[in-house]
Amino acid sequence: MRPFVAGVGLANIDLMFSGLPRLPNEGEEIYAKEFSMHLGGGPLATLINASRLGIPVRAGTYLGDDMFSRYVLQELETQSVPVTNLYRKHQGGIPLNISVAALTENDRTFISYTEKKTPDDNELQAVFELCRGACIIDMQIGYIEVYRKLKKEGTTLILDIAWEDSIPRTVYESYLELADYWTANRQEALKFTGCKDVSSAALVLRDWLKTPIIKLDIDG
Repeated sequence: MRPFVAGVGLANIDLMFSGLPRLPNEGEEIYAKEFSMHLGGGPLATLINASRLGIPVRAGTYLGDDMFSRYVLQELETQSVPVTNLYRKHQGGIPLNISVAALTENDRTFISYTEKKTPDDNELQAVFELCRGACIIDMQIGYIEVYRKLKKEGTTLILDIAWEDSIPRTVYESYLELADYWTANRQEALKFTGCKDVSSAALVLRDWLKTPIIKLDIDG
């Protein structure tokens, strides 16, 4: 079998309002200069970029009957990324992460929605079968039992998740114990370690990772 990269997780839709003079106060309306919709970050974006480099990929995500799900499917087909839909139609709802991004000259602000769900045994088995045999896996919260099985088979695991205050630190630790790499950004690394600078954070992260990686935003 030809080596491939796999990942499972929610699709991210970014609704971007750019060119705002400022953020509106409560009760105000402000018009943006530009608007666009994109398939945002997360596992699908990683797999799209890998596919563009000629790397075989397998993607698993959750797609309903809504307009955003149809947009995601269209984008994946355009990028030649094979996708397995793990969402059962009778569940209803909009099974994606949707973010409204407001961009001013100085910064950006987000409002997001995610349909929270816990994968059942049938879904976890489907994820395992999808990812089995991959040389690299993009890890996401919710599939730790699958990752434990894949780790035993020698798969390289890359943790690619954003920090959420609602998720206990112990949950992150359980994933870091399995991960070969964590692609944390500056804010996530400082939040997790409690350090005030990235050099100290990298030293703390060596308790879990042989080679800590901290992305430095605009500094690379």
